[in-house]
Amino acid sequence: MKKTRMNFTGNAPERDLPLKKAAGAVALFTGIFYINFASRIVLAPVLPQLEQDLAISHSQSGTLFLFISLGYLVSIFGSGWVSGALTHRRTITLSALLVGLALWGLAAAQNLFAMRAAALVIGLASGLYLPSGIASITSMVQKENWGKALGIHEVAPNLAFITVPLFFGLMAHVISWREAFFAWGAASLALALAFHFLGKGGHFKGTPPGRESLASAIKNADLWRMAALFSCGVASTAGLYSMMVLYLVETGGMEPGRAGLVLSASRASTLVMAFVAGWATDRFGPRRTMTVALLSSCVFTILIALARGPWLVAAVFLQPVLAVCFFPAAFATLSGMVSPQMRNVAISLVIPLGFVVGAGAVPALMGALAEMGCFRTGMATAGALIGLGGIGAIFFKPALSSS
Repeated sequence: MKKTRMNFTGNAPERDLPLKKAAGAVALFTGIFYINFASRIVLAPVLPQLEQDLAISHSQSGTLFLFISLGYLVSIFGSGWVSGALTHRRTITLSALLVGLALWGLAAAQNLFAMRAAALVIGLASGLYLPSGIASITSMVQKENWGKALGIHEVAPNLAFITVPLFFGLMAHVISWREAFFAWGAASLALALAFHFLGKGGHFKGTPPGRESLASAIKNADLWRMAALFSCGVASTAGLYSMMVLYLVETGGMEPGRAGLVLSASRASTLVMAFVAGWATDRFGPRRTMTVALLSSCVFTILIALARGPWLVAAVFLQPVLAVCFFPAAFATLSGMVSPQMRNVAISLVIPLGFVVGAGAVPALMGALAEMGCFRTGMATAGALIGLGGIGAIFFKPALSSS
């Protein structure tokens, strides 16, 4: 008789649990995702100081996010081989450990070359987490509660959007950005140990993207459409966020510290909206939720490009309110499109493409336009691209897996 996999206490199988029973485990996943995501945006609040210390330009600093995204692309694509050899649980622990070490490397970087190398390693380290994290959560929680569970998980990036600039804004006159990066790295190492000894879930291996699974995924046109939507969703959140402090300093005339605090405060609503997004996904369906999220973000991003003075601050506050609702709906859609065994493969293909475009190419484009004195044009262009994604989401009706 086939044995049922038990959790670390040996009391019950770690699959199809009610959300109440899985809440603690999901919370720990969320903590790891928080540091994982923070490592990819931690450069954003310190770009003005970093440019001054390293004597680099706007376009050069913008490429740092491209290097993070390129590392993320390679890592998340290859994560199936890692989780296939180690299990999802061990892969998550490994990712958190490597993120911590990579942040220490970033703190020690003394020139643009070293900074780019450290940024690449951060992408490589952080990319291991998401396929294993999503696969572990969706295998552990009942399907009817996926939206809510992923909504809790999505608190992590939204909390990072708030706390990272807040931390740097408050600590700017207390510690250096290098010391701050060292502290974030230590936090990641601590969470890796906590998950190793206390975490639940992920006691199964991933599916490496072999020839048959890759061919099946590549031929699936819905996955390519989903990658395009993810590109727009990432651009509306992480992409804009990466350049916002620099944008507020350059076009709004703010001091870097104040710009960081404005950016932090503008993300406060996203903590509540992450839960609303999970509820909306289960109540109204993923497609409608994604559409509203992208179209509203398009409107307010263009308003940021047009606004001045207090209206600029208002637009910065309004832009992320519904934009963050995209991800629980998108992850629920993607998880339902493929079988559980193929879920990490689909994520490994779709998510990195989304991050390379949305969190890499878009900030790099905005940085290049800023160097030409066209920062507002760059912001408006990003808004238009997000709007195209919203239009595409209206007509997106993927075939769902029967598994």
